[in-house]
Amino acid sequence: MPANSAADGDAVVFERHADVMVVRLNSPSTRNALQPAVKQHLELRIPELLSDPTVRCLVITGSEGAFCAGGDINNMGERAAPQVRRRMQVTHGWAKLLLTAEKPVIAAVNGSAAGAGFSLALLCDIVLMSEQAYFRAAFPG
Repeated sequence: MPANSAADGDAVVFERHADVMVVRLNSPSTRNALQPAVKQHLELRIPELLSDPTVRCLVITGSEGAFCAGGDINNMGERAAPQVRRRMQVTHGWAKLLLTAEKPVIAAVNGSAAGAGFSLALLCDIVLMSEQAYFRAAFPG
């Protein structure tokens, strides 16, 4: 996928602005939930972007008024523990890279950041918020 990818229907859009890469979650129908296609893009591109010396900063944001609604509950379903563990291991890989990156990672929160979306924002070095931004931890109670 080229550095400036913005094809319609991409679950994540990567926009290059000089030495800054904007990573835009782009699944408005799920409020940018971390559905399988989104996580697959992040798993493939985050390591590449963080190791690219021409990218000096990552900005993570969401499309159409939402940052990230968290996990995609429609794809969680009833799964055996090994399947859940594998899914979480893949997510943990790119999430840990964001957390430990030597380049700055900025969350530009433009709406809801709920559950895993809240966690995604907290992985970043800097969190910028629009006036419409809000955070919600999602724990069953």
